[in-house]
Amino acid sequence: MLYIAVGEVRAGVDLKMLSPGDIQVRHNTLHIQLPVVQLLDFKLDVEQSRIYDVRRSLFLAPDSSLLHQDIQRQALEQTREAALKSGILATAEQNVVRMVKGLFSDLGYMVQVEVQPGA
Repeated sequence: MLYIAVGEVRAGVDLKMLSPGDIQVRHNTLHIQLPVVQLLDFKLDVEQSRIYDVRRSLFLAPDSSLLHQDIQRQALEQTREAALKSGILATAEQNVVRMVKGLFSDLGYMVQVEVQPGA
């Protein structure tokens, strides 16, 4: 079976993991320690994903619904791995630091942002 999968992967920080000690104000400088950047969500768009080709065998006739589920599971894992290899976590870290700095700079603070390193 040839399955063309369309997927989406989102990465960022979970701000619910911030604690009061992660945000400190010294003089006119705001110091923020953000949680580790992680994959927040990854999914397949089953409406846009398609079975392109199915080859049938006289000897191997797996249940097509089980095969389809297995192919989708593999496609989802490959989508996640491809996003990680492409540097999604580094890009997400750069974006979140830029966003947080911009948000608080607009309020008149000097801002220093650090992100906890990943495992």
